[in-house]
Amino acid sequence: MKKLKIFVHRASECLTDHLSHGEGLICFSLLNGLASRGHQIFAFTNHADIRQKSENLTVFSSSQKVRINSLAPFELDLKAEKWRDTLRKEHTFDIEWRMSPFDAGCPFFRPLSSSQSVVGPIYYAWPNSEMSRSRIGIFSPSPLLHHFGQKNWDTSLRNAALAICTTEQHSAHIQTKNGCRKMLSLPLIVHAPPLSAPSTLQKTKMRLVFVGRLEGQKNPQLFLEILATLTQAGLSVEGIIIGEGPLRTELEAQSAALGLTEKLTFTGRIPNTMVYETVASCDWLISTAVGEPYGRNIAEAMSMGVPTICHASGGAKDFLRDKVDGLLVEEASAKLYAEKLLACLDRAVLAQNARHRALTEWSEEAVLDKLETALYALVEKP
Repeated sequence: MKKLKIFVHRASECLTDHLSHGEGLICFSLLNGLASRGHQIFAFTNHADIRQKSENLTVFSSSQKVRINSLAPFELDLKAEKWRDTLRKEHTFDIEWRMSPFDAGCPFFRPLSSSQSVVGPIYYAWPNSEMSRSRIGIFSPSPLLHHFGQKNWDTSLRNAALAICTTEQHSAHIQTKNGCRKMLSLPLIVHAPPLSAPSTLQKTKMRLVFVGRLEGQKNPQLFLEILATLTQAGLSVEGIIIGEGPLRTELEAQSAALGLTEKLTFTGRIPNTMVYETVASCDWLISTAVGEPYGRNIAEAMSMGVPTICHASGGAKDFLRDKVDGLLVEEASAKLYAEKLLACLDRAVLAQNARHRALTEWSEEAVLDKLETALYALVEKP
């Protein structure tokens, strides 16, 4: 079959292959994967930080110049359309694809042909939407812009030839809510690393790791409470916090108050390769966020054979199977997290199931095969 030419509006806010930017990593893996298969991709983004990419992936980054944050989405979308119109002098696009749906402003997506327009991948939104909206700036009519943006986003979804969601449950919800013509459930690509030979040394402590930005939505304070609860129950534990953020100082003070200073390590922000190595050395990934939009760090931990315990909400409740390849708790309570960890007697089985799932369902080949088939279906002549 012929290779596709695809124009991508807003390929995340930061298209990257190495930075700690979940959406940017997800978008890059999809676009660069298609480009590596010979498809020609032109991707517009606000910021790009890419170390290695396919020669078939052309990226145009144009940082916002308008000083009012809430108007930045309008500016960037207009720039994307201008670049597309310039490219059309030499290229005919088979697909036009709007990524990066989560923005407080209006997704100004006006594809030349709605019969070949793609939207997504779409994730769950944080429960506290007001926290996300606060980024649009205080010197602007935010309620009006949010209403206008939501209306246009609903229109974009309804008119799209294909809308992509990351889980089947969310796909069904979006299709019912927005009346989308066709949905594709597409998990993110997880590059499962080879596993090192298990150490013959007997572990004396349970190693627990938290990965994420140290901010309110991620709820890292609960991680410390879980460590303290397990310690009080007589378990020998060691905690590692990977990430940086505004709560770092508060967490260090909380650690001292709970008597965890000797049991807890703050790594700060470290390269992704070191994140993989550190997580792989741990017994459990502890995800404490409520309503995590997807949970990339959970899927990555599973690929390393490290099971996760997390709140039963957001993307995780859709793809993580309780007591099969991880553990789910119904309440963000240190007591419940600790009780479920202490009651788990088959961690090794969960770890094996988690890695098998990542190797089979979330491999680059499996995900790109599914995506490529769906895209070709849009351009096939009746």
